Amino acid sequence: MKRHLKFRRSGTFSSLNNIVRKSLQLYKIFVLLSIFSFAKVNAQVIYQHDFGTTAITSYPYTDPPLIFDSHFSNSIWSNSTGQWTSFTASSGEAIGFRKAT
Repeated sequence: MKRHLKFRRSGTFSSLNNIVRKSLQLYKIFVLLSIFSFAKVNAQVIYQHDFGTTAITSYPYTDPPLIFDSHFSNSIWSNSTGQWTSFTASSGEAIGFRKAT
């Protein structure tokens, strides 16, 4: 004759089970955050432009950027208004165009 043993969950076992479950969830979150932080470290700058300190008056804007990846073919800035407005920024000029009225 076979006897089946039945186990009751005690309060201690249930608490321990919850702790393990929460620890696994925290571990998964930690792993995901670690993956995203490593991805950010490996990021590369492929284009960076410094508009200098002289007012921008030419259109289209064709001054070369500081960093320009070899996969790009040119750096020509143009817009729908046909002109640029130069704005003074904290450390030089900023390129922009005024909104039509």
